[in-house]
Parts: sequence; structure tokens; C-alpha cells
Amino acid sequence: MQRDLTDSTVPRNAGVGLGNSLLACKSVLQGIVKLQDSDALDMSTSYRSFSSKLNVCWGWIFVVLGSVSFLGFFYAAILSKLLPPSGNQIMSAIQNDRYYCLLVPLTLPVLVVAVYFHWLSMKLFKHA
Repeated sequence: MQRDLTDSTVPRNAGVGLGNSLLACKSVLQGIVKLQDSDALDMSTSYRSFSSKLNVCWGWIFVVLGSVSFLGFFYAAILSKLLPPSGNQIMSAIQNDRYYCLLVPLTLPVLVVAVYFHWLSMKLFKHA
């Protein structure tokens, strides 16, 4: 007789994704510290300084764009459903749309795989 593992495997698999996300955030913070240390230590030429500042600028642009995208999606998928109906046509269309509510559960497996591959690449190319 086979035992039912549905109760124990679901939290365990969710924990793997959360753990990998935590590891990725930790790696990003360590990388930021290394960038700050390298900026202070060996930016002797103006080209290196400009290149480093440009990379930091691009990094902040991606962080801001990612945050805005996340907040917009969070509003469209969850928060707009909890708000009372509005007179605005665009807001009403977002509130009545059911596509984005289903998008989150359907993309979670892809997210777990992407986080795993990110973690794996960080492990493989750590010393490259």
C-alpha cells in the first residue's frame, strides 16, 4: 500500500523555492558589497570608474522596473479585486479580468525552475 504524500511534499517543495530565493537574495547582497569594496579599492582609471558607475546605474534601473512591474501585477491580480467598483473604464476592466488571477498559480512552477537554475549558475560560476 502506498502512503499519501500530498500533505508533506507540497510545503517541502514550496520551501525549496523560498530557500533558493533567499539564497539568491543573499548572493545579490554579497555582490553589492563586493562592488562597493571594489569601487573604493581599485578604480584608478576614469574608464573603470565610468564603467562601474554605468553598471550600478543599470542595476538600479532594473531594480526599479522590476519593482514597478511587481506592484502593477500585484494590484491587477489581487488588490483590484478587493476594491469597490470604480467609474473608470480601465480600472473596471482590470477588476473584471480573471486572467491575471490564474496567471500566478500557473507560473509558479516556472518560477521555481528559474530560481533553481539561477542558484545553480551562481554555484557553478562563483569562482569564474
